[in-house]
Amino acid sequence: QNEQVPSRVKAALRTLSLCMNDVIGTNSHRSMLRHCAFGYRLLWGAPLVFTTPNVADTKHAMVKLLYEGGEVASWRLLEEHDPDLGSKEDMLRRVAEDPFAQAVFSDLMIRLYLEHVVGVRVDPRSGFSDGAAARLVTPGLFGVAQAFFGPVETQGRGGLHAHVSVWLKHGLSALDLDKF
Repeated sequence: QNEQVPSRVKAALRTLSLCMNDVIGTNSHRSMLRHCAFGYRLLWGAPLVFTTPNVADTKHAMVKLLYEGGEVASWRLLEEHDPDLGSKEDMLRRVAEDPFAQAVFSDLMIRLYLEHVVGVRVDPRSGFSDGAAARLVTPGLFGVAQAFFGPVETQGRGGLHAHVSVWLKHGLSALDLDKF
């Protein structure tokens, strides 16, 4: 912003910022996400719903199964009511040693949350939308989603979670809010 900074330096920094937009964890990526969220607010106003699905990866049998590398067809552990997961320390160790298993688990849980709670489908086989609520499945818990935006980030110990803003086609009535 300073006038004494040469224009070539400013241009180089702008170009670097554009190149780094897709590199998760960088300041450029965080700035891009803020700009996207601002654009959504310009299009549809303030989101009526803000949620943070934070799934318990250290308490789920799927993380243990992914860590052990078992075949999907042999995952009978998911059908048990109270599967033996070992100690809490064992589960924390599994998540720390196998970030891929933790990421696969978190990705699936966030997709299920979007489909069954928000009412939208995110399908990587048909390409990702930019968050606009194309691929509407059914009305979600809050009603028909007009758009959603949910960047994924890490928590203190490295677990993944999303902050999901949802723009609704029709606002919630006072009666609906009382039900919640």
